[in-house]
Amino acid sequence: MKIKRWLALGLTLLLFVGCQKTPVVIDPFENRLTVDELRSELSDVRATTFYDDVSVVYQIFPIAFADENRDNHGDLQGIISKLDYLSNDLGVDAIWMTPIHPSGTYHKYDVKDYKGIDPKFGTLED
Repeated sequence: MKIKRWLALGLTLLLFVGCQKTPVVIDPFENRLTVDELRSELSDVRATTFYDDVSVVYQIFPIAFADENRDNHGDLQGIISKLDYLSNDLGVDAIWMTPIHPSGTYHKYDVKDYKGIDPKFGTLED
């Protein structure tokens, strides 16, 4: 019982000590820099080298990317038809496609057959 009383007394004292009559004011403009000051501080922080072995990977959501057979959703032939554009014009080194396997969901992450291709996208021969 004594422990509960001491604990209650300690918590009450802590509450009273924490409550102050003078409000705590934080000035958001206190440490604000002008554009010129910020520019001078950041002038030494610029990257000095750029790596030559950087690759560009382009993620493709096939159902919304390119529709070759005009059935209102993307397909493998549509992706194939855009490979030159991706590589030559955009400088893409690799593509990363979301799943194209048969699935009950639109995004195809709930895969039913890992060896198959959803007929909406095409066939294995494509």
